[in-house]
Amino acid sequence: DQDKFMRASRAVTLFFGLVTTSVSVMLTFTGGSLISISTTALGMTSGPIVAIFLMGMYSQHIESKGALSGFISACVFAAYIMIGTAKCAVPKGELGDASSRCKGTIWELATINLFTYTPLLMSVTMTVAFIVSRVLLGQHHGAVKERRRLEGGALDGGDDDDGDDGGDEATSNDMHGKGYRALPGSADAM
Repeated sequence: DQDKFMRASRAVTLFFGLVTTSVSVMLTFTGGSLISISTTALGMTSGPIVAIFLMGMYSQHIESKGALSGFISACVFAAYIMIGTAKCAVPKGELGDASSRCKGTIWELATINLFTYTPLLMSVTMTVAFIVSRVLLGQHHGAVKERRRLEGGALDGGDDDDGDDGGDEATSNDMHGKGYRALPGSADAM
């Protein structure tokens, strides 16, 4: 077991060492700025990750398939922005800006300010996740609620039509004052 972890650790270290070395060599040939590249990379990755984190904290309506769809679509959009930024870049020594070089092309949207990457990609992630979860998977979500209702009453400790307003016998009210169904065979169910 420990040998597997050691080999995996060495492989990951080697991989990141090669990536870091490759980026530094590439920067010497392209003349790019490390700060510019790191800001771009952070903007591209932090938007979808923060969006998924916030959806997990504050939304009960986003399902895992929706969140994954939102993350993937934001990554595709980030790739579009990165390719468009590279295609529309103004070569050294020339005057002009990237937006004027790509005006009227498919890459025009990709010439946005690098500080707008995070909020834009957060919006893409959340919008796609919401649409996939509510519209495409909405029927499934309603079916799960109905199945839970039919299997044993309310899951929130509310009225389950047995007259006691406290869930049923398989509900544990120990967990922060809320009613949670105990799993069969668990200590709470016994």
